[in-house]
Amino acid sequence: MTTYRSHGRATVDRAGLRRIVRPSHPSRRGGGVIPVGHHNTRPGHSTARLRVIFRVRVADGAQDRFLREYRLIRHRVARVDGYLGDQLCQSEDDPADWVITSEWRTPAHFHTWEAGAGHRELVAPLMAWVTARESLRYHVRLTTTAEPTPLHDEYRLEAKS
Repeated sequence: MTTYRSHGRATVDRAGLRRIVRPSHPSRRGGGVIPVGHHNTRPGHSTARLRVIFRVRVADGAQDRFLREYRLIRHRVARVDGYLGDQLCQSEDDPADWVITSEWRTPAHFHTWEAGAGHRELVAPLMAWVTARESLRYHVRLTTTAEPTPLHDEYRLEAKS
C-alpha cells in the first residue's frame, strides 16, 4: 500500500480507498492526492470528471488571430453547464502547435455541449485559423495539487498499490 502523508481521521470508501478527512483550517498548507468524482464500473457510464485535450495546428502567421478569437469566446464557454475550466497552451518548439485542455463535471455535460448547435457557432471563428485538429477525452481518476483547493480541502486519499 502506498501511503500519503496526512493528518486527520481515515475512513474507507465503497471502492476500498482510504480517505483522510482533515479538519479545515485556513493556515494549513501542503498538497495531497484528491479523489475526483465517483465512477460507475460499467464501461461508458462514468460520472467522473472528463478532461478533453483538443490539439490544433494554427495556420502560419495566424497565431495572434487565433489567440484573439479564443479570448473572445472563452468566457462564454465558461458559462456552459458542467464546464469547470480550461487552459490554452502553445508548443515551446512549434508556434503552430496548440493544445486546449478543458475539464467537465461529467462526460455527459461535455457531450451535450459538443452536440449542440451553439457549440459549432461559438467555435467557428476560432476554427477558421485551424489547419488540423485532434480531440482526445480522458476520465479524471485522481488530481494532485500543491495546495488544497477550497472544493476539496477536507479530503485526502491513501491509494492501494
